[in-house]
Amino acid sequence: MSSGNVKNGSHDFFWLASYPKSGNTWFRIFLTSLFNGENTPLDINSLGHGQVPNLRRILDELNGFDSVDLSFDELNCIRTEGLRWLSQTNQSNVYYKTHAAYTYNQNNRPVLGGRCDGIAGALYFIRNPLDVCISYAHHAGVSVDKSIEVLANGELKSQSLHGNIHIPEDVLCWSQNVKSWLSTEDLAVTVIRYEDMLVEPMTTFSKACEFLNIDTDSKQIQRALVSCSFENLQKQEQVSAFVEKPARSPNFFRKGIAGDWQNTLNTEQIDKIVDRHGSMMKQFGYLTEHGVPKVS
Repeated sequence: MSSGNVKNGSHDFFWLASYPKSGNTWFRIFLTSLFNGENTPLDINSLGHGQVPNLRRILDELNGFDSVDLSFDELNCIRTEGLRWLSQTNQSNVYYKTHAAYTYNQNNRPVLGGRCDGIAGALYFIRNPLDVCISYAHHAGVSVDKSIEVLANGELKSQSLHGNIHIPEDVLCWSQNVKSWLSTEDLAVTVIRYEDMLVEPMTTFSKACEFLNIDTDSKQIQRALVSCSFENLQKQEQVSAFVEKPARSPNFFRKGIAGDWQNTLNTEQIDKIVDRHGSMMKQFGYLTEHGVPKVS
């Protein structure tokens, strides 16, 4: 077998969830390479496992009206209908990216669906917010101080780049986003640390594949990891601009390291992030028991 496959008879719906700039795209590239197999060269502009496609059109057809006129709260009350329909009609496992927090609508139902809606689970990627804020600043073309404000914004929503095609989602602040996925009992969630993806790639990516019901082996995983190494991704982006890169960002695959904050953030900036997100940072090993950032 030259490529990864879903396990026989498996047709589950999984979320690939994260706060922005936490390893989600890297993992999607890995999955694409894994499923393509050794005979298909990786193309960063032909990735799968992105946002749920055509969700607004699906909702319009299921409900018989144009959802563009609905309020955000009203959309959240019908969004699950489209996700449930997708989970019931897919013929194999599907993996969809989201940066949304796992929130509940006015009817106390999970906006992104749960077990009873056919959602099998979520792989949640987490990264040290001290590094996230730097990566996001470059990604969005804003200052680090502005990026720190964004990470602390408890009312943050996704901004569609495609007019009314995609439906806006609650992202919330970094801590709220993380906590929302970890605290739910409506969905099976496995957490993957970005730092572990870098330091222990075989162990970490193998764990992810097992959770996602992917039938693969160490040889296939290793091949896919080599294919999506950061050096290879940077080379591809130099030749052909990455279509998912924001216009204000000079490049998408910038550094791909852990601990960049040590040489970039000043004491005041570090303190702001720790003060806002310290509790969740400590839970995932980004702070010592005394609340001091751990040096990578």
